[in-house]
Amino acid sequence: MSNLKPIQSWDDVPEIQEAIATRIAIHAQSKEDQFFVDPATILVLINCIISVIRLLYVCKNKESIAESVNKPTYVEKFLLHRQVKKNFPKKQVKAVYNSMITVCRQLSEKEIKELLGTIKEKK
Repeated sequence: MSNLKPIQSWDDVPEIQEAIATRIAIHAQSKEDQFFVDPATILVLINCIISVIRLLYVCKNKESIAESVNKPTYVEKFLLHRQVKKNFPKKQVKAVYNSMITVCRQLSEKEIKELLGTIKEKK
């Protein structure tokens, strides 16, 4: 398998990943009353983002992935939804998934490039 480990502490988190995950969490909290923003939730969101982008690295180049972040295809939405379902309680899945899609569509080109720069390709 891979020697890549999920992020487990704040020391490992690049600023752009934390910022995007925090935006997603705040957006989800506004949609779901029982969704709480805490450090553990932010780390789980970051790991979901990283997992999906690493999967995309397998079949796409960096430019295609950048486009997919703003305009995900059905397959990419499926992969994201699957990651969210694996990591969040059933009643929070819809709010988290929709928040991730909404926030990702609002990311600037600079933010996407910076995000992709922090996530390494699997080798």
